[in-house]
Amino acid sequence: MMSSFAAGTTKKASLDVDIYWTLRCADLEAPKLLSAEDAPYQTEVAHYQVLTFAGSDGYELKARLISPRRIPHAPCVIDFYDGERGPRGWHHLTRWIALGCCALQPVYRPWPEDLTAGWEGGSDTLVLNQLVEDGVSAVLLAERLPEVKYNRLLLYGEGFGGGIGLSAASIAEMLGTRLKAVSVLNPYPTDADYVWEQDRCEGLYESLTRFFRDQDPRGKQATKLFETLDYADPANLVDNLLTPPVQFGTSEMDTIALPETQDRLAQVIPHCQRITYPKWCHERVNDFEDATLEFFQPYCS
Repeated sequence: MMSSFAAGTTKKASLDVDIYWTLRCADLEAPKLLSAEDAPYQTEVAHYQVLTFAGSDGYELKARLISPRRIPHAPCVIDFYDGERGPRGWHHLTRWIALGCCALQPVYRPWPEDLTAGWEGGSDTLVLNQLVEDGVSAVLLAERLPEVKYNRLLLYGEGFGGGIGLSAASIAEMLGTRLKAVSVLNPYPTDADYVWEQDRCEGLYESLTRFFRDQDPRGKQATKLFETLDYADPANLVDNLLTPPVQFGTSEMDTIALPETQDRLAQVIPHCQRITYPKWCHERVNDFEDATLEFFQPYCS
């Protein structure tokens, strides 16, 4: 099996990705906020809370919310963290307060960190798709929070969070929720079949190696598996991001989110601004974080 696409193209032409997500999320509304508890510490500048809200399947999801005390209704940055590193600390999230913004960081539900989890039942049972839908719910939640200014949503994502964030933002736009700006660094997973074919499976892609060694050593189910994963691939969704400008950072020595897969993803985004880091790997890049503050600033009023 070899990839049949080239950079700048999309596989969605042979799939019903947009139709699938439109139907799946047709009845998705702003999730019910179950509780909002103060964090153990507070400051005069910011209010720190842990939110509990209902996912589309009733699962109780968590999110961290920081809001500036002196701005009753502020823009909101929805912050998606890299999957293998865990949520960022309160201190790090507080940086968004300097822009006069709230910060909402969804916490991913427990999952096996396996891209193939649930694939046997197709798109409906793929765990990765549920994480994407949770991301959409987080965007819809942010839109309705009393602390958040109407029509002032921004999104930031790193690594796995960049991939989930791009997909969630794209679906939210399909549902009528417009974001003002998006900034992502080294987003993945995307082009999972290409990564597997190149024998370059690191990070969450290692689950592909385990799958084909333990469950499908002859690769007979490869086509069906990768067609299922295509429904969670942001490259098949981001052409719906017609409104927000997207700042897209790529570390050119990244061995997890391969630069060539990032290039194809970026080329499908309607309004994309690239920043490349020739000698950086899959890691946090201070320069990109600084660039994001500058990029977001015009939308934080």
